[in-house]
Amino acid sequence: MLWIQRDVYKTLRTVSAVTLAALMMAVAGCHPHDVAVGDTHSNQSSVASSGVQRADVMVGVVGLADATTDKLLLDAYAGQGLKASYVSTRDTDDPNQTAQQGVKDLVDRVVSAIVIVGLDATVDEQGWNEALQKARDGGIPVILVEPLHAPSDERLYAATFTIRDGSINAAALDKGTMSVINDASHSRQITISASS
Repeated sequence: MLWIQRDVYKTLRTVSAVTLAALMMAVAGCHPHDVAVGDTHSNQSSVASSGVQRADVMVGVVGLADATTDKLLLDAYAGQGLKASYVSTRDTDDPNQTAQQGVKDLVDRVVSAIVIVGLDATVDEQGWNEALQKARDGGIPVILVEPLHAPSDERLYAATFTIRDGSINAAALDKGTMSVINDASHSRQITISASS
């Protein structure tokens, strides 16, 4: 009787290990193969988001530009009904390293999207590639707002936003962000309005 219990226990352990391995492989494959997370729909990939409800959205904003732009975005998200978490790089010894760590921390928090303001990917290119790859591996879309230089690997970000308040062609910030989060058809370069 004891040997039967041992066999059942070994079988259960094996099934648990196989199930865990399958789950880990699924998580490791969170990003589409040849396109950016959040930009698969426009490329007619077979990978598509099932949609995230606005009430469940948390946008991570990483500020590398002036605080005025950061505040404008944060106020617009609040006014348009999207929650946002902010990573400031002001008054730090190495703003790029602080921002890169901020991206990694936001990935660990599993935000809906990461918005980086004023990115210059030519400054510490390897560090940026690693941070943005972590977001990609985590299945989190990255939006660049007014980037100075975007990464050369376009799979690391879904779209760039240019702020043009008052432009008749500008999409509302929340709508542009939700189109990326929900992988709806969108341009890679989006003109947005941050007026709330």
